[in-house]
Amino acid sequence: MSGALVSIIIPVYNNENYIAATINSALQQTWENIEVIAVDDGSTDRSLAILNTFKSKRVRVFSQPNKGASAARNKGLREAKGDFIQFLDGDDLLDSKKIENQLKIIEGIPYALAYGPVGYFKNDDDLSAIEPISSLHEDYAPGYDFLFALYGGTSKKKEGGMVPVHAWLTPRQIITEAGQWNEEISVDDDGEFFCRVILKAETVKYVSNAIGYYRKYDNYTSLSSQKTREAYLSVLNSIKQKHQHIGDDKKINPLLANQAMHILNQLYPAEPALCKEINRFIKQLGGNNWQPYQHGIQKILRILFGWRFVKLLIYYKNKRSGGINKSWA
Repeated sequence: MSGALVSIIIPVYNNENYIAATINSALQQTWENIEVIAVDDGSTDRSLAILNTFKSKRVRVFSQPNKGASAARNKGLREAKGDFIQFLDGDDLLDSKKIENQLKIIEGIPYALAYGPVGYFKNDDDLSAIEPISSLHEDYAPGYDFLFALYGGTSKKKEGGMVPVHAWLTPRQIITEAGQWNEEISVDDDGEFFCRVILKAETVKYVSNAIGYYRKYDNYTSLSSQKTREAYLSVLNSIKQKHQHIGDDKKINPLLANQAMHILNQLYPAEPALCKEINRFIKQLGGNNWQPYQHGIQKILRILFGWRFVKLLIYYKNKRSGGINKSWA
């Protein structure tokens, strides 16, 4: 084997139905100089037993008490020997040429990151029939310009995009300078982590033929889909951390305020104290330029009476019907 060593770091928690396919997608990379580091984060199913069947020179398996995905990724980073890092969640997949295609673009370029499109799939989907998509599909220099676009700065609707964690290929040097994953953040941990990483980058390259596959569920129970108070607090913490990393920037401040506005809209009026905190933060950033309820009668009512009025109507309508997170057109 020749060329740069790539460490594929996989945090695993109760992924017994998918982890074998995930490991195989890592081992089937056409870039042969890889190591797979799987960290079981206190699974209560057969995940660890399945991982142990893959143990080899190329696959190292570790286990730890349940601490969260960020802690598992940090364990993986401590064990990794690679020049480049590929993060991969325990239920997602990589196209066989994903790493090779990205390395061809960024290897030898100082402080360069690579990202690619993502195909969203369910269990029985034919991956070859899935059309990968990406909210962004350009090169950016420096990393700040990428963040501005990602957070919605170039969108007329002021709506941001998402780049899943396994879409990236990252030089180890940049991660070393950016710092490890923040283990205090459980939701949007990748948004906060890659904010720091991207700010260290001199260039961010889009590689259209470097595809990751993101598993979707009919009954979504993943951490990122949770609508609990704790989940919203985690996202708010992530937004505040991004603000600290970027600094008081007049271009990005309103975009971060828009992110906070999404949370405020979800929590109002059920969490008055937390809503006040979020509102103060939005004002600290100078205000938002995105408003909820942009369609149909909701938009008309929002323009006439304000978004809080619309949310109160929805809130009390759902409360009477016993609905959760329902809406109307």
